[in-house]
Amino acid sequence: MQIALWLAIAVLAIVWIVRPSAGRRPPVLLLVRNRGEEVEGVIRALRLTGHSVAALDLGSADDTPRILNQLALDGTARVDDGGVDEAIFAADAPAVLVLRLDERYGAAEALGKVDTGR
Repeated sequence: MQIALWLAIAVLAIVWIVRPSAGRRPPVLLLVRNRGEEVEGVIRALRLTGHSVAALDLGSADDTPRILNQLALDGTARVDDGGVDEAIFAADAPAVLVLRLDERYGAAEALGKVDTGR
């Protein structure tokens, strides 16, 4: 009887960790470079789907850093200035979805990788 109870608790714990409850989505770390024209829309779309968003600028030469700072000031996204490892650690979650938004991958590719729940 005691083994069955512990087994049930273990299964529930695994389900809770692997499959988050409704409305709870893993945080997103957005790696961004030179996508000032898209970054705000991507972050706002991710927020609408229930994800918290952190962004890490990878040396943009356009207005991406300014836009990210504005989004950080209004609480829409957390902006990290360290490396990828530090940003993942700061998310304080068992799983983090990492997306690229750069010269190679645009908004359509980034958002296409996210379960929007629709």
